[in-house]
Amino acid sequence: YELSSNNNYIKIIPQAPTRGIITDRNGIGLALNKEEYGVYILPVSNRKARADFDKLKQIIDLSEDDYNKFLQNKRNNLFRAPTLLKGNLTSQEIAKIMVNKYRLDDISIEPIYTRYYPFGTALPHILGYVGSINNRDNQYIQSLDEKTRANYAGSTQIGKIGIEKSYETKLLGTVGYDSVEVNSTGNILKTIDSKEPISGNNLRLAIDLPLQLYAQSLLKDQKGAIIVSNPKTSEILAIVSMPTYDANAFVNGISYSAYNELLYDHDKPLYNRATMGVYPPGSTIKPFFAFTGLESKLVTANTTIWDPGYWILPRTNQRYRDWLRSGHGTVNLHKAIVESVDTYFYDLAYRMGINTMAEYMTQFGFGSRTGIDINEESSALYPTEEWKMQRFKRPWVAGDTPPVGIGQGYFSATPVQLIKALNTLINKGKVTTPYLVLDQAKHNADHSTQIETTQANSHYIFQDAPKSYWNDVLRGMYGVNHERGGSGLAAFANTPYTSGGKSGTTQVFSLNGGDYRSQDLKKSLHDHALYIAFAPFENPEISVAVIVENGGGGGRVAGPLARKVIDYYLLTRLPHLNKSLTCSQIQQYAIADLENLGYKVDNSEVFNLQQLAPANLYCQSEASSN
Repeated sequence: YELSSNNNYIKIIPQAPTRGIITDRNGIGLALNKEEYGVYILPVSNRKARADFDKLKQIIDLSEDDYNKFLQNKRNNLFRAPTLLKGNLTSQEIAKIMVNKYRLDDISIEPIYTRYYPFGTALPHILGYVGSINNRDNQYIQSLDEKTRANYAGSTQIGKIGIEKSYETKLLGTVGYDSVEVNSTGNILKTIDSKEPISGNNLRLAIDLPLQLYAQSLLKDQKGAIIVSNPKTSEILAIVSMPTYDANAFVNGISYSAYNELLYDHDKPLYNRATMGVYPPGSTIKPFFAFTGLESKLVTANTTIWDPGYWILPRTNQRYRDWLRSGHGTVNLHKAIVESVDTYFYDLAYRMGINTMAEYMTQFGFGSRTGIDINEESSALYPTEEWKMQRFKRPWVAGDTPPVGIGQGYFSATPVQLIKALNTLINKGKVTTPYLVLDQAKHNADHSTQIETTQANSHYIFQDAPKSYWNDVLRGMYGVNHERGGSGLAAFANTPYTSGGKSGTTQVFSLNGGDYRSQDLKKSLHDHALYIAFAPFENPEISVAVIVENGGGGGRVAGPLARKVIDYYLLTRLPHLNKSLTCSQIQQYAIADLENLGYKVDNSEVFNLQQLAPANLYCQSEASSN
């Protein structure tokens, strides 16, 4: 850092790179940088730093909290670089410091770029946020290769969660430096050499911001999640977790009281329900389980059972009741999906057995992480005999299996697992990892830009299965939304498009088989409402997974939300995303649609798509349209 030269010194001053920005698919800024000025203390002893602090305290407003944060930042400064004391200086504070600079040898004022989230309460669970580098972050930095580690010289912040964390080294950029000669009092005499920092990669998400904010508005004050994807690619178009919070609160350090208020809020706003929320999937899994019945040859499309309203475990008196007490009568596979016949799937589960069920169902992705490109994800659970023995030290018994066949019992899933499984069903066995980042613009030292497009991982399951198996199940889902007896018939009545779907209602509270009235229970004990859907049926452009915690019936509560999301995308947004439109037209439509939702967009925070992703455009360039 310092080399003696007579009475002068050579100092290498690192220049932190500008963090890459993050936009939605339309080039609308989601995570940006705003320039401000901060006061730094050069690398000196703690005793000298305290003296400098006391001098500054006489000039600008500083507190002991500011000094304690400075000491923490100084301890976490691995590169013996100047340490930030206070950011976001006002013009008056800057003027006061400069007037007194003659007695502040170890003080410098430097421009800094602070992270800013224009739509703070939109996507905090996915974008994440940045914060000051702490001990844990330093352990991570130390684990990096030497070249990457060096890029943190001069940086004070790091991605903490979400995309800000999972793409941290891509967003960071490459450090620059100024090699300067200074005299014994620390004043810079001249610059000997310099190297410009290189900004971090700009990320363009698959998220469509108008769709994201519209979906978020549907949940309002409810707890739950909505995930929307393009089933052809598995791009995530919207991903909502409610309640939400403002990511901006974390950038410059959130107070203990404000953080504890979020942390201990019983509604858990910090929790990403879309990827970490673990729920019994309920009847939403019946189409997938129906396919496994066909693939295992335990049923055909024409196999029927008689449903009196319950199913009895063989060689016992244990009854498993159907949701329809009077029963569904004669039931084949199509009717079992359309009318969500529990007894059909109890019987299938019992005959298949839990280990075989797991062998088939885990291929749809249940019981493992989807691989979505953020770290905060749960694998949930698909049970097996071995799992129960390890977990409870008790053997699996026959009575454990039937509830798993209707998405209850020990079976749990996340909303993002449901969307991945649904896309696999739609694509007849093609499994594609869901992803958030469409492409990255990598900046080079010569000021050129290189576009890296995301290539999602894909593979096929059940490749030898006849297409009729997939079609039988998908036609059942069509019936859910369009045939008499389907739980989605009311929600999807009179749509100008065809669709497929499946509802789910999962119990939070039980009276061991007895009856209860939901109005007599407190809200937190009400059933969860789920719905999965896709449209148009013949050539799907959208797939949706919805969960409303303690919402009640899936078809009655979650179904209408899925319908509204599909309506908004197919009838409003999709025409505004048409590839025949110019890039500027697509952006103008997006801004107008956001304004219709009540959001004001700053034009300076909308970025040229042809510059962001010239090799991966979803629109016509202005030149080609002329």
